[in-house]
Order: sequence, then structure tokens, then C-alpha cells
Amino acid sequence: MKGFSKIPAAVTLLFGLLLTNTVNADCLNTKVIFMAGGNLEDPYSVRVKKGADEAALTLGCKIQYVWSDWSPEKMLQQLPGVIDQAPDILLIYPVPGEAMLPHVQRAVEQGTTVTTTNTVPKIMNQFRQQGFGNVDRNLYEVGVQMAQWGIEHTKLANGDTVFIWGDFQEPTRAQTPQGMIEALSQYKKKYLPNLNIQFLQISDAVNKDTSLGFTDLEKALVDCPSTRLLLVNHASITARMDDFLKRLHIKPDRLYVVGSALSEGVVAGIQSGHVDVVYDYQPFLQGYMTMIQGWLSHQYGFPGMDVKIGPGFVDKNNLAPLLPLIKKSFR
Repeated sequence: MKGFSKIPAAVTLLFGLLLTNTVNADCLNTKVIFMAGGNLEDPYSVRVKKGADEAALTLGCKIQYVWSDWSPEKMLQQLPGVIDQAPDILLIYPVPGEAMLPHVQRAVEQGTTVTTTNTVPKIMNQFRQQGFGNVDRNLYEVGVQMAQWGIEHTKLANGDTVFIWGDFQEPTRAQTPQGMIEALSQYKKKYLPNLNIQFLQISDAVNKDTSLGFTDLEKALVDCPSTRLLLVNHASITARMDDFLKRLHIKPDRLYVVGSALSEGVVAGIQSGHVDVVYDYQPFLQGYMTMIQGWLSHQYGFPGMDVKIGPGFVDKNNLAPLLPLIKKSFR
């Protein structure tokens, strides 16, 4: 609730405008581009898009999407061409992090309202008055919470291995694995000095096609047969864990998996026992609220908003009520 408490006036204004039907004509003539990060084969991206589309439908806007397969390099290559199109509103899933700064500056200088789905503090501090905000959660704290959940629900012993599968290179996305490392390192120092903490970097190829992650996981588990806990900081890889572990003939009680975000694939994993729990990243809300705040900043001059969503975990105990919403990509 802390993040939402910062925007009551903006939300009240939005609801009032919707009730009087004064938004739609203006928004229909507004050029909106969303650089949404992944691709339409990625369940996380599908939910981000679903949220943005629902908000655009409410407002009367149309959105043009640009996809980058979660590649920072590809997005940085795309940005100049997108900015050349002179959108009124540019929404970004900020895969490149602070490397976007010169592009954001050029967009703002030409009159584009730019806002993001994730925190990029340096850019936000510089352009918040011009509408640069974020809709996310504290990514470092997410990592800490995921690791703590795994520790609490796994009977780890000295000599066991914990694998962290994530992006350790891109500064923004690396915050979550860093939180995991910190929580695990503290636990190791206090309780299990011989706990083995290993890291598996998500390659660009796997970001683009997560089916390729099977080979990486297979090698990791063969090299470290003592692995008891796997922390996965990638929604689409989490969605494939049921398939991966079945192909590797790993029984559910052999490995405790803490993953990221909900999808149909994750439901299958939770139901089979191959995915024990996921952090509920709420990508639908990221897309929905990013579109809303981009419009409010563009149309009414609001500074960028700091909207916090979550936190929450989903496992077999609280999955059932969410199944219809997951099927429709709302959750």
C-alpha cells in the first residue's frame, strides 16, 4: 500500500475522467509505443501486454509494441528508431537499465513522456518531473524473500548445493540474484559453513528461446548432484521447469524449486510438484499501471509515480482460486 498511497490524486482524477467519458477522444489521437521487453512466445510478456492493452482499452488508446527478446543490446539498437517516430508516450520495460539514459534524454527533450515498468533510479531521479516513473517492487528484496522462502522450506544440510539461475550481468535485473546471494551467504555463515552456492547465468540465447535452457540445467545438476534448492529468477524458465525436470527424471521431492511469476506452465509445475512456489511478480499490473501513469503524466503533467506492487507467493495451497485468472492471462 505504501507505493499506491503516493498517487491518490492521480487515480481519483483518472476515475473521474473515465466516468465522464472525456478521456477517450484525446487518448485515441495519442501515439503510444511500448518497448515491452520479451516476445509473444514468453508468458511474462503476454501478461505485461494484456495489462497494457486493458488499460489502453479503458482509456481509448492504441499501443504499438516493439519486442527485444529480453536482450539489452537489441533494445538499445531499437531505441533510436523508436524515438525517431516521435511518440507522445514511450513505455519501456527497461532491460538495458541505466544504459538507456542518453536515449531517454533525447526522447524527453523532443517532448515524449517516458516511463518504465521497473526502477532505474538514476534516470528516474533525473526525469521524474517530466513523467519518468516505475511500476515494480524492490528487486533486491524480492531476491532476499525468494531465498528465505527456499531456506525455510528446504531441509538443507552441510555439503548441499543451492543453485541460483538468473541474470547476474545486467545491473537492474541482477538486483534479484544479489538479494538471493546475500540471504544465502548470511544463512551459510550462521548455520551451514559448508553450504555450496552456485550460479547459472541466463544466456542471451536462452532469454530469446527458453527451451534452450534445458541443456544448461542438465549440466548444472550433473556437475552438482548435491543440489537441493534451485532459485529461478526468470518467468519463462520457471514455466518450463515441469518439462525440464520430467525429462531429467528428477522426482519432485528430490529438488525444491522457487520460481518466478504465474503462467499456465507454472500451474502444471505446481500441480506436478516440480515447482514448489513462485514469487508473484504480477506482470499484468506492471503493464496496466505503466500505461495508466504514462497517460496521466502526458495528459495532466503528473511527475513520475513510484508504484509498488506485490509482494506475494503462490504454491499448491493458494493456487486454486487463481486458475481462471491465470488461464485468461490476468494473473
